[in-house]
Amino acid sequence: MCTSLVPRLLLLLLLITTMTSSTLTFHFLTYNTGNTRPRGSLVPLLGLASHPDIISAGFEELGDTEDWEREIDKILRDKGYYRIKIVTMSIMQIVVYAKKQHLPFVSHIGTEYTKTGFGGTYGNKGGTTVRFRLYDKTVAIIKLPSLSSP
Repeated sequence: MCTSLVPRLLLLLLLITTMTSSTLTFHFLTYNTGNTRPRGSLVPLLGLASHPDIISAGFEELGDTEDWEREIDKILRDKGYYRIKIVTMSIMQIVVYAKKQHLPFVSHIGTEYTKTGFGGTYGNKGGTTVRFRLYDKTVAIIKLPSLSSP
């Protein structure tokens, strides 16, 4: 059920705010692609100007996921980031990247997804999660669908 994702989100916020051994920065992107291919530069969306340690890119309404994966992988690889994990549920996706220097300290990587659309049988609604150990902390990043405007 989607409600099982709420404690994980709270856990993520708690762990990020209690990191004391060193400061790590995260950039979270959530983007509704509108079932289109990447257009223009995606660099501003990825928060590279602030040089985050971890980048999480969450997408919804994906058509061809490979177009988005290739484009973002190329941009981030050229900037020294490497993919930790990707999880795709129907038209939703979350991808997490880390700077190269952090890779030896990333472990216990896992993913989950929960389908809640059409009685729990279709992934147009629900959530995706990537979780991992980073140094001595557990991190969980969750992608939920954006709310529609009333």
